[in-house]
Amino acid sequence: MPERAFLTETWDDDWFHGLSKDQRYLFIYLWTNGRCNQAGVYHMNLATMAFETKFTEGDLPELLKSLSPKVEWYPEPNYIWVRNFIKRQAKSPKFLIAAARCLKNIKNNGLAKEVINYNLKQHGISIPYEESIDSVSVGHPYTTDTHLVPIPSNPDPDTGADNGAGGKGIVRGETTGETVPRSRMEAEETLREGDREVISVWCSVKGFGMDPADASALVARLRTEFPDLDILEESKAWAARKLSEPLKRGSKPSAQIWNWMRMARKFTWERRSKHDQGNGQRAQVHPREAYRGRW
Repeated sequence: MPERAFLTETWDDDWFHGLSKDQRYLFIYLWTNGRCNQAGVYHMNLATMAFETKFTEGDLPELLKSLSPKVEWYPEPNYIWVRNFIKRQAKSPKFLIAAARCLKNIKNNGLAKEVINYNLKQHGISIPYEESIDSVSVGHPYTTDTHLVPIPSNPDPDTGADNGAGGKGIVRGETTGETVPRSRMEAEETLREGDREVISVWCSVKGFGMDPADASALVARLRTEFPDLDILEESKAWAARKLSEPLKRGSKPSAQIWNWMRMARKFTWERRSKHDQGNGQRAQVHPREAYRGRW
């Protein structure tokens, strides 16, 4: 990862002010060295770190521990986790997919899930992924099997203080990657108000029947993939269409909703392009009409 953001506001942060010069140097090095990837989680042993920073291997363990909770050091597998790295980068869908791929390569699945949980809980950042027993893998946009539970969020605005209460979701399960079954009531209680309203609209469609955990995961993915859309309003439009075109037995509502959002985004882009060009052509038919009966 040749480029990464390191904000000038770091120098004004109270936590950073309290660091010694050695701690500051090591903190900046852990953000900017060539092994730091999009997830902010990477493998590095003390010998390599000592060679590049000119610290002794004997000094590094205490220095690394002193940077917690902003940086976590896992000595046994030799992993470094810069906790707020993803928060400080450009969080485009492409970037988040790259971060998910980095997490897939982590041999410690418990650490991968902790990173996903933290970014959702503290910063409201949804990393697209799927759980498996041995690793975390990149999720397919039509899949809604990830056991992701949204919870309320109040992320702090500073350079990484971890006082806030949660974000969009946490991963349920043990370190082995096994998921813990959850009741409908539990899933509903952990939803954000906005997400709960979206899912309520979906559930009003006869035959919808998605598990609450899968539905909440779908909402999170939609918000990541389609940040320029009003997910609630488009969901209402989709539900209205289903009044005249009911779901068929065996159909996948998750795929239909995803396609609806994709076409709505296409329509939005086309309309914006025509507006920018100012060519006076009449507005195109919204994909809801153009694709009548196809989803």
